[in-house]
Amino acid sequence: MHRLGTGVLVVLVGCVTGCSSILGIDDFKLGDAGTTSGDILSEGAPVDAPANCLGPAGFVVCLEPLPTTPIDFNNSATSNINTDSSPLCLATQPPSWKAASQPDTCFIVATTIMFNAPTRVVGSRPIAFVATEAIYVGADIDVASHRGSLGAAGNSPACVVPPPGVSSTGGAGAGAGGSFMTPGGGGGAGTSAPGAGAVGPDAAQPTKLRGGCSGSHGGQGQSTAAIAGSGGGAIYLLAGFRIAVEAAINASGAGGEPPGIVGGGAGGGSGGMILLHAPQYTGAGRLLANGGGGSGGSGGNATGASGADPNPVTPTT
Repeated sequence: MHRLGTGVLVVLVGCVTGCSSILGIDDFKLGDAGTTSGDILSEGAPVDAPANCLGPAGFVVCLEPLPTTPIDFNNSATSNINTDSSPLCLATQPPSWKAASQPDTCFIVATTIMFNAPTRVVGSRPIAFVATEAIYVGADIDVASHRGSLGAAGNSPACVVPPPGVSSTGGAGAGAGGSFMTPGGGGGAGTSAPGAGAVGPDAAQPTKLRGGCSGSHGGQGQSTAAIAGSGGGAIYLLAGFRIAVEAAINASGAGGEPPGIVGGGAGGGSGGMILLHAPQYTGAGRLLANGGGGSGGSGGNATGASGADPNPVTPTT
């Protein structure tokens, strides 16, 4: 039996009027379809925009000097980013970020930032895209973890990983799904061994930019144990005027790997973290930080099925 890793989507909204819930989506509008990069860039930044600081309390980014050029992620050469080595990352952390005790982060800064080709982000650090004017997401941004590939800052060191399923050559127990703000699912029992219990959620509002949590490994049977899915990555989009999302931002967790003979399934990773902050939001895009699927246990000589990674096209399946 397999269990999903439960994900979390965190949206910090910047409101023209008061917000009813900082973690809710009451004031977050993604319903104005038809925005184009031309639309978003033609209006310019508001005249009362802060001179050099953007963002909500705890996540403020102060830039010195201010950027003077735009960035367009429009081909494979510019749209594969490693947060540990990309030359686009600022060489030093903004002092305001360090003062808030935020983790070392890859900051990519410009006047406007456009995503016109799918962009994949990996590495041990979170990613922060900061535009003094506008951010346009016209193609998918992927900071998710996938089977065999860890998203940016996935598997946060702040996580408490559940124990693995109990091993048994007569039929091992399954691992649990990763927990982040909401609990993952517990692992199912094997023929002769119990599954792992899920870790209780860290339900407090996150105060740091961080990735999600891995599930736990399946119990070992007569062969190899199933490897857990990793937690999703962490991304921060911050703009002085507007964020338009017309594609998908994916920070989901990965599915679990299949076990060997009579092994227990592995838990899926939890979703990661998405932060958005701007005075205005538009678009008909999709934001997902779903948990990955747990893998199936195996019986006899049959191999269990792999856990599925969440699909940005059909995120509710």
